[in-house]
Amino acid sequence: MKKIIFILGIVFSVIHADQTTDLRFGVGEVKAGNEAATSFGIGFGGTTYLENNFILGLVFNFSYADIKINNKDENLYGYSSDMKLGYSLHQYGLDSYIIGSALYQSIGSINGVGVGYGAGIDYRFTEEIALVLEYKTYDITTEKLSTNYTYDLATGFLKFIF
Repeated sequence: MKKIIFILGIVFSVIHADQTTDLRFGVGEVKAGNEAATSFGIGFGGTTYLENNFILGLVFNFSYADIKINNKDENLYGYSSDMKLGYSLHQYGLDSYIIGSALYQSIGSINGVGVGYGAGIDYRFTEEIALVLEYKTYDITTEKLSTNYTYDLATGFLKFIF
């Protein structure tokens, strides 16, 4: 019975919560293995603000970078989905959260997937515009076992809320 009441409490909180949708554009720095490059990204997502100031979010991102691997310029493409869990200080326009993420990535002819984690902050200048800073790290596994690597991404986004 306690489990049913707990689940109903969560469902009730989400139904009566504030929800936002956003589109974000960003630039950052990626590090794949030992190589670093500037990345550009775009994302689409949503955030649910619960009555107790906790936040839940889901964001889908696409990123691109031109990176030098083995002295050769390669295109780096990344497709990720992020789950966010955090706390909102509405009176200050500030959200802070942790991120759990999954990533599909392509560098030249090498494709890989990874699971990662990170953290972020979101500061609203107005009701419709926010600055987002995020850091995520992944362990990427590829089809070629000798090319597994760590992937780090630090990004600043300008987020448009609608």
